[in-house]
Amino acid sequence: MNLQQEHQDYCEVCQQGGEIILCDTCPRAYHLVCYDQDLEEPPEGFWSCPHCEQNGPPSRDEAAADATPGNMDTCRVCSERDFLLICERCPSSYHAYCLSPPLKELPNEHEDWICPRCQCVEPKNRPEKLLSWRWIEYAYPEPLPEEDRLKEGENAANIDDPERRKISFLRPQKEMKPRREREFFVKWKYMSYWHCEWIQELVLELHFTQTLRMYWRKMDPEVPPEVDDGSTEDMRTGRIDDKEKEDDPHNMEQKFYRYGIKPEWMQVHRIINHMAYEKNQYDYLVKWRELVYDQATWERDDFDIPGYEDAIFRYWVHRERMSGETMPKYILKRLNKRRAEQGLPPFEDEEKKRKKRENKPSTDIKKKYEAQPEYVNETGGNLHAYQMEGINWLRHCWSNGIDAILADEMGLGKTIQSMVFLYSLVKEGHSKGPFLVSAPLSTLINWEREAEFWSPDLYVVTYIGDKDSRTVIREHEFSFVEGATRGGTKAGRMRTDQGIKFHVLLTSYELISIDKAILSSIDWAVLVVDEAHRLKNNQSLFFRTLREFNIGYRLLLTGTPLQNNLEELFHLLNFLSPDRF
Repeated sequence: MNLQQEHQDYCEVCQQGGEIILCDTCPRAYHLVCYDQDLEEPPEGFWSCPHCEQNGPPSRDEAAADATPGNMDTCRVCSERDFLLICERCPSSYHAYCLSPPLKELPNEHEDWICPRCQCVEPKNRPEKLLSWRWIEYAYPEPLPEEDRLKEGENAANIDDPERRKISFLRPQKEMKPRREREFFVKWKYMSYWHCEWIQELVLELHFTQTLRMYWRKMDPEVPPEVDDGSTEDMRTGRIDDKEKEDDPHNMEQKFYRYGIKPEWMQVHRIINHMAYEKNQYDYLVKWRELVYDQATWERDDFDIPGYEDAIFRYWVHRERMSGETMPKYILKRLNKRRAEQGLPPFEDEEKKRKKRENKPSTDIKKKYEAQPEYVNETGGNLHAYQMEGINWLRHCWSNGIDAILADEMGLGKTIQSMVFLYSLVKEGHSKGPFLVSAPLSTLINWEREAEFWSPDLYVVTYIGDKDSRTVIREHEFSFVEGATRGGTKAGRMRTDQGIKFHVLLTSYELISIDKAILSSIDWAVLVVDEAHRLKNNQSLFFRTLREFNIGYRLLLTGTPLQNNLEELFHLLNFLSPDRF
């Protein structure tokens, strides 16, 4: 017998085909990962499989028996014999009661039966990460009555009674303890955390072997991870206590948060683009809170999540205001219905008033504020008297075309004063932007937070992150016009005839230089540099790069009193007015 020519074409462990290594002493074959998870390359030279290493090479008769094609003579789950369902596509055999869930009726004997492994369809998406796992228990059916069980010397082949034979396929011969199988909580690539789901271990075993292998390298395969919130969950059933359900009617804690998903990751930050796939039906590209831009995902417009419809309305309103593109009638109708429920006038009426204000500034910028303007009151915030004084001074400098240095002690609200100043320019119709704010990377989160509170009607984009995130920002946040920026990870100049989508761009010192090509191609109404006292040298790359930008007005923020360092002050004045200093 030529065993080399009669090797099985499937793995001895997982019973699947693919790239396999062949035993040199028997017909068995193995996937490399099934043979040894830590092995990176196939063994060299003469190789015997684990079975032959343990039991020795098979005799000629044994080898012939092993080489004979056919199905397993024991169940893949319980390893018992008799009353097996035979898969027509692979060597696997199963008891009907060992399936998940157990079969209540036998398959049609005139049709081919396909086992769970062969029926396991590869998911459309690949796992991005495995968030958790749990045991799921499956109870076996009640065992056969004593009189129907196999007697000594009996086997499945010599039972003639059709009813006894049928019930023997559906119920075990003896009492069997519930079996456990693993389920994994999966975050899919290119899909939001709302689409995380529990899948059987079998899916990962068959289609994402490497993902499962890497997961087990750092996790205990016997003890499920603890849930994050400290609550008590039965990892066998996935149930939590009734009191906890009362506090969370949507079961977000049970479904998501306890497995390490932060609530913010499931909150819509904003919608950054759309696609129409049928009349009045859209997909929206959603940016999620506290997740970088390359984690943005496309979602259907009927996706039922909190705040989604409001975000859709904000997207279309901003798009119409910044680009002049009329929003679809279908969206306008829904928006006006919502506004009517809130006791607000139709959107069109509000827009007419807003455009009138834009065409003619509503307030003389040279006039000093004696009290907070109404649009600041609407934020719910209260400015200190010294902050009001700082804002009045900035408006005075702007009105006279004088670039400024706002020097104040740390913690006294230079960020707030700057954002309210920019907000006043837009709200009163003095400028439409865009405004560029450059600050140390560590402070940008604070800038974003203060901007959201003190200038809620400004569209603020935080331009940070790796190349992939910045590519998404350039493609979807710089302009509403497709192709306004060059695609790909390399930043190129914007097409000058395309309108800017944002009011304010927040970015770091470093990215001013790294992505100079696109940032310098925009005409900036105002530049704000935070913590300018850090930039002690007027020959620094940052200052030299900014001199190539087209900037209408410069505002530098710094601590006081510049440590009494006149050289520092000179450098800042030189940046503001190089002709004079």
